[in-house]
Amino acid sequence: MDGAQRAEHFPDFAQVLDACLDEIAPLSEPIEPGMYEREAAVFVSSPSSVTPTLDHEVNFLLQLRAARPSRFRADDRAVLSERQLEEHFAGPALHRNMPFTDEYQKRATVFELQEGVALHIPTPPALGKNGEEVSSP
Repeated sequence: MDGAQRAEHFPDFAQVLDACLDEIAPLSEPIEPGMYEREAAVFVSSPSSVTPTLDHEVNFLLQLRAARPSRFRADDRAVLSERQLEEHFAGPALHRNMPFTDEYQKRATVFELQEGVALHIPTPPALGKNGEEVSSP
């Protein structure tokens, strides 16, 4: 994505991003010093959509509308195998999404996020499953 199109390049988004990260920084600094890149992305998800992802970044999901994101243990190899991890981080086809089957959902922790509620996602994998409404994380 072109840098000029990123959310943090728009003053209103930059102000919200900085306010949120400034509030989080005193809590995160002792654990993981230095917020090196303050970036924001805006996603709008269709009703009932599923977005499996394996990110390189540490994430904070701030919900603008209700959603039900699922989280999985990063060491759960039934959901994310060693081979998938290796292919994701070092393979020739670096991609952001991981395969996902409905069976994985049984192993998830599901969060009910409402407007203005945030979820820290320190390690992959993550899954966002939207409800019956349009979601704006």
